[in-house]
Amino acid sequence: MSRFRLRRTLLALTAAAGITAGAALAAPAAHAAPSRDGIVTIAEREFNDTYRKYEVGNNCSYYGGEMFGWPACGGRPGWGGGGDWYAWCAAFAKYVWREAGVTTGMSQIDGFARSFKTYGVNNGTWHARGGSYVPKPGDAVTFDWGNDGDINHVGIVKAVSGSSLYTIEGNTSDRIATHTYHNYNSNSQIEGFTAPVGVTGGSTPTEPKRWIADVTGDGYHDLVAREDDGTLMLYSNNIERDNGVPYSTPSSRQIGQGWDAFDTVVNADVTGDGYTDLVARKPDGTLWLYSNNIERDNGVPYSYASSRQIGQSWDAFDTIIGADVNRRRLHRPRSPQTRRHPLALLQQHRT
Repeated sequence: MSRFRLRRTLLALTAAAGITAGAALAAPAAHAAPSRDGIVTIAEREFNDTYRKYEVGNNCSYYGGEMFGWPACGGRPGWGGGGDWYAWCAAFAKYVWREAGVTTGMSQIDGFARSFKTYGVNNGTWHARGGSYVPKPGDAVTFDWGNDGDINHVGIVKAVSGSSLYTIEGNTSDRIATHTYHNYNSNSQIEGFTAPVGVTGGSTPTEPKRWIADVTGDGYHDLVAREDDGTLMLYSNNIERDNGVPYSTPSSRQIGQGWDAFDTVVNADVTGDGYTDLVARKPDGTLWLYSNNIERDNGVPYSYASSRQIGQSWDAFDTIIGADVNRRRLHRPRSPQTRRHPLALLQQHRT
């Protein structure tokens, strides 16, 4: 390259950078401090992303590839993990913090949920459950499912209202999901809370909005249908995955039988955990509660094992309606996008 061409190239680069002779280089812009509202916003964004919120195969996730470069999997560019060693709840929580602008000490967080406690202890932001600390939106909440001192799950705090804790968690039944923990301060499976360093706002816990419960816990209203032979069918709302058809045939599966023994079935969140339970009346007037234990009973929300008699002489009524009359119970918060879907339960009475 000639001297003339070299000089012209340097001048072009200088002009492109907006630098003139004698001008001082501008200091880089300072990043805004991460906010608690910002963390929750990112977590909600990911919860509503129906492409990324579900893992592929076994523990293959977008977050494992993005945060830790885990082995490529699932045939999706950038996704990583696969196998039992790549549970991705910590990858999701770290991703949410990073996207919201948390930077201090992030290298201390690895693919294990317990690293969030390590981060908090090292930075003075760790709070054990049961003390005076009230968790705030954007905190990480860690869990010890076996009560054996081994932290094995982590999620993001969305809101706190009274004694109820509302979270958004990755790797929950193979997806990102929201959860409610009532009387959280006495829940032995909740291990504690870590606040991100440098976070602002959120000093007052936010009271979540009410919502109508769904069956599967993904924030979309599902349909439960009873056939004449007593078969109970669940139609999951997969509107964003099944070409805009929320209750397509591929989404249906049988979840019970013998339901022709009841003359009335109504939906209500009786147990206050944010999942739709079923209340059924037999012709003899006995009233039965079928709790929605979908995450404990191998994906079957209304198993026989969860049923129990809760009343008698209900044959005196010709109509039973599930309703929150005193409005004292708050359920799991839902985003505006997921509150727009239709009725949660379809009843097909035997004729």
